[in-house]
Amino acid sequence: MTDFTLKEIQRELLRSAYVAFFTERAPLDTRKLCTQHGWDTKLYERALDEGMGITARDSGHYEIQTTGIRIAEEWGLPDPDLIEKNDQIRAALLICFGEVYERDGPMGSVGHREALAEAEAATGASSGLVEANFDYLLQLHLLETHGGVSFFRLDRYHGMSAWLPLKKLKALSREFEAIRALEPQPRGRALEGLFQQLAEGEGWTVDTRVTAPGEEIDLVISREDSFYLVECRWWSDPIGARSIRDFQGKLRERSGVQGIFVSMSGFTKDAQELVERTTSDTPTLLFGRQDAEGALTGKRTLKDLLTEKKRSLVLRRQARWG
Repeated sequence: MTDFTLKEIQRELLRSAYVAFFTERAPLDTRKLCTQHGWDTKLYERALDEGMGITARDSGHYEIQTTGIRIAEEWGLPDPDLIEKNDQIRAALLICFGEVYERDGPMGSVGHREALAEAEAATGASSGLVEANFDYLLQLHLLETHGGVSFFRLDRYHGMSAWLPLKKLKALSREFEAIRALEPQPRGRALEGLFQQLAEGEGWTVDTRVTAPGEEIDLVISREDSFYLVECRWWSDPIGARSIRDFQGKLRERSGVQGIFVSMSGFTKDAQELVERTTSDTPTLLFGRQDAEGALTGKRTLKDLLTEKKRSLVLRRQARWG
């Protein structure tokens, strides 16, 4: 029998309750889980007593609450793909209701089935998973009933607060699609502008066209004491080691700064190897086409991408880009 700590039992209860809520649409049978894992009964009961975002529905069956869902996602307990799909569904639902609000005003509402069908089509998710996320938005008071039990609208405070960032992100996505047909130089400048809007939308301070003797930097984004120099390119050919070396020269002239190099045409193998060799000296995060498209279309957050790429460089000395 494997010994489990209280924290490990709490985390597994929370993870399993999350999965049960979103994929099984049923409360969690915690006694069955205890037996399966061979947990110490006293620790198991203590874990339940301390709550951790799950509450009893009936004897031996527990449901996750909104606090538990938030904690489970912040701690990364469920499968990352499930968390990402849930984020996509919630965004699709809020966009559906937000667009109706903009078109029809505060009195505009959407039928329950219509909203679910639209989110299913937008995300390719199952009806059960969409329904679970719809229920979650209701619990968060982002949606409210209006015009009958089967019709809903955005909550005028909480719902609108959640919708407005998505509205900006959707506009950003449309701009991104529009610049694809531009020539390389204006296309690169336009990409800088989109990256600026993306960073500002996530709360970063952005300085543009930063000049110093003999050099110019596209963007500098900062939050508290974290500073990143950002270079954006949309060339026909992959970025090579020479461009990376020139960019890292700007990093070396500054203390405690990191680099973000965005290339819609990707990077050559020698460019990637250079970044991996110099990670302790001039840490540089590489963003490829999939990374940029994911961030600019709302599929990924800039924060998550930065964390993922930094972990890869720090733990494995690998410069990951997609």
